[in-house]
Amino acid sequence: IPNLRISEIMYHPPDVPPGSPFDDEDFEFIEWLNVGETPIALSGFRISGGIQFTAPADAGELWPGENLVIPRNLNAFTNRYGTGVRLLGPYTGRIDNSGEDLQLTGPLQEPIQSFTFSDRWQPATDGRGYSLTARTPAVAGMDWNQPGAWDRSAVAGGTPGRNDVPEADLHGVSLRWVSDSGLARLVLQFEAAAGQTYAVQSGASLQQNTWATLTNLPPSAASGPLSIDLPLDAETSHVYRVVTPRIR
Repeated sequence: IPNLRISEIMYHPPDVPPGSPFDDEDFEFIEWLNVGETPIALSGFRISGGIQFTAPADAGELWPGENLVIPRNLNAFTNRYGTGVRLLGPYTGRIDNSGEDLQLTGPLQEPIQSFTFSDRWQPATDGRGYSLTARTPAVAGMDWNQPGAWDRSAVAGGTPGRNDVPEADLHGVSLRWVSDSGLARLVLQFEAAAGQTYAVQSGASLQQNTWATLTNLPPSAASGPLSIDLPLDAETSHVYRVVTPRIR
């Protein structure tokens, strides 16, 4: 079974303010997440049920731990959430506000997810600004028809394009030299929170705005220490930062 999951559903957005060029339904969206350890070629993956969408041939790959969003209305989505989210779509149809049948299938028609959610599962997601999010999208064999498989988003408006966990404080951060068989390595270590994505980035100074991503770390099932080897460059000084949720 491909490691792609529906991880977030904004099925009943709140009412739009007077004078808005959009309807509340225009702000619906569905999020995909790669819960595996290898990239997924997205072409041919399909959502069906109350809505219809098939990823086109040029959809590209989704990297481990990476999210993308399929909105009902691209212009409405970027108007509310900006342009920093990877997008595909739009999909056709609309998600029923009282709940919906949704199916995610692979390019060979492999069944991946099939469920019917209800607006009674998480009342805050029913027109009150929050989205419906998968609690543990990476767990194999999850029964997605159970209310306990879903939660409301951590913040109002949902968290499209990033994992639905509050930003985590970093603990136990250290940067040290490690010598193995006479070879020195520069190692960054910190305590990672379960379900949280991280990116390790480097730059020339704290004052500049251009950061190079050294590695993207997918979410882990349990909290614990993470160690990352940093590149060595004796000619240039560097600063490093850990970003959470991940900035692309």
